[in-house]
Amino acid sequence: MPLDYFAPEFAAFLTFLTPNMDISPTALVNASTQMQQSQVAQTAQVLVLKKAMDIQASGSLALLQALPLATSGNLGTQVNTMA
Repeated sequence: MPLDYFAPEFAAFLTFLTPNMDISPTALVNASTQMQQSQVAQTAQVLVLKKAMDIQASGSLALLQALPLATSGNLGTQVNTMA
């Protein structure tokens, strides 16, 4: 569609946004393929992040369970429920 079809202000804006934009079918297919590849990469990165967070959570839980509990005295044996 020629830029003359649009209002002059909008045509100038489109020219500003896309001065060297290639709208050929090959370019569109390549852009689509690149977007799909980036989505796959992002999904893989999120899965790796979730796995790392799960590993860190299990390590933290093991450390917390290894701590001795205070069973006598006033320090660490009472919970103040008034907040």
